[in-house]
Amino acid sequence: MQTITNEQLFEKLSAVEALAKAQINSAKAERFKNIDDKSMQLWTIQDIADYTQKTYRHVQSALLPSPYFPKAVRLPQQRNPNKKGSKRLWFAGEVVRYVRRMQG
Repeated sequence: MQTITNEQLFEKLSAVEALAKAQINSAKAERFKNIDDKSMQLWTIQDIADYTQKTYRHVQSALLPSPYFPKAVRLPQQRNPNKKGSKRLWFAGEVVRYVRRMQG
């Protein structure tokens, strides 16, 4: 049996973690590859967090309250089409335009 030091184990774990992060970032980049300022896709707060590479909490507390951030839409409920749903969604294109304006 081969003996492994804590330092060697840590190096291996760090390498695995870096590889996993790279794969996740690649998947996210692929997901947003065809998104532009005209995109009509509806995004959740998590989608916005992924696109901006911020946390869900940061988007919720810092971006959404901004008076310049796009207004959310609420789709009608399936059971009662006259009542709006509780889930807030944003048009991807509007979010992209906002992010580009903020990047200057």
